[in-house]
Amino acid sequence: EFDMIVADLVALPRSRPIVAEGAALLPELVSGVLTDRSRAVWIVPTEGFQRANYTPENRSFVNDILAHCEDPSQAFANWMDRDVGFAKQVVQQARTLRLNVLMVDGGCTIEETARTVASGLGLARPTSR
Repeated sequence: EFDMIVADLVALPRSRPIVAEGAALLPELVSGVLTDRSRAVWIVPTEGFQRANYTPENRSFVNDILAHCEDPSQAFANWMDRDVGFAKQVVQQARTLRLNVLMVDGGCTIEETARTVASGLGLARPTSR
């Protein structure tokens, strides 16, 4: 999957920024194809944010998935444990490779987070007064 994603990204015009996301874009894989390490950031939820926001009450698709499980409560706990572990792995890889990581804890709005990312990647437009 990673090779197909990279092929698609390489085919895009270089005249505009590219935003790509997905679990296949692991820092240890992406670092080998980055031309500028400062132009990449991994946005990762904190454990608290993950567990608070991906509940069946907050995400209707979660109930749809859990409905097929013999023990929905245990399946959900396993799912969250897996995702928390994956997030920790992504953060560790990115920090080891000195790549940018932004931890999301719900303390900022989506707009504020987008501005932080844009600024960090050198994409922010100057604000007028």
